[in-house]
Amino acid sequence: MMYMGTEEHKKDAGLTPAKHGDLQENVKNLEMQLKAEQEKYTQMLNRMRYLQADFENYKKRVDKELMDTKAFISEKLITNLLDIIDEYELALKVAKEGGNVQSLTGGVEMTLKKFLDILAREGLSKIDTNGKKFDPNLHEAAEIVPTKEEEEGSIISEIRAGYMLKGRVLRPSMVKVAAPLL
Repeated sequence: MMYMGTEEHKKDAGLTPAKHGDLQENVKNLEMQLKAEQEKYTQMLNRMRYLQADFENYKKRVDKELMDTKAFISEKLITNLLDIIDEYELALKVAKEGGNVQSLTGGVEMTLKKFLDILAREGLSKIDTNGKKFDPNLHEAAEIVPTKEEEEGSIISEIRAGYMLKGRVLRPSMVKVAAPLL
């Protein structure tokens, strides 16, 4: 086999020196475009890494702030409840020393009222069942009572109070519900 020179290769490929120059120029242009795209890619990759790190830092900061807020809220509630503990301890001391039942009952009632007031400030409210119709979103039927005196589906009595916290049911009221006599 005989070695062909560059001019012979160009001739075999059908390239004239002018066409070969254009091809080399196109290759150089493509190489420059590729290099420019690689630089863009590298810049975008670095930017994405920066944004990802920034987001991770943001997420950690928000998580820490949330934990701090929860701790502050718990601290505030517990501080308010310390008065209740003090009053119960005083009531127990009076009861052990032979205090009268009436003053003990009054003290316990006052303490319960104070306790409910603290919880109300935190957004707790009792679900009203008095004269209401049974609502499965607010009530739990513990017993169905056949009766002629009450309208079907009305609440006859409350067995256990239900509560809402800031408009959301925390615990449904346990109730007795009227049903028609058979």
